[in-house]
Amino acid sequence: MTKSEKINLAKSVLAEIQTTANITARSENMNAATKIVKGESLGVTGYTQFGYRKNTTDEYVPHAYMQKFGWKNCYYQSAECVVSIPEKLWAKKEKWEKFLANAA
Repeated sequence: MTKSEKINLAKSVLAEIQTTANITARSENMNAATKIVKGESLGVTGYTQFGYRKNTTDEYVPHAYMQKFGWKNCYYQSAECVVSIPEKLWAKKEKWEKFLANAA
């Protein structure tokens, strides 16, 4: 197996793991997995809803608040979904990420 074939294999394995994480997130009515962490089993461990938040308290701000008080104390929070994967998949992910880092 040549080096370029191994690189393509590594990329396809990592894409398959990301796809598995996305499928898990979507099965629980989330959009997509933005972060993958090691865990006991496959599942969503954390989720942050998208929307505008206050800089000072990080609480959700409805659109009516921004119309009344303006945008100066607000920022936009993108949705974040953290998915945990079993140790077997995590080891595979780390192995191929390490290979790609050394191949570059």
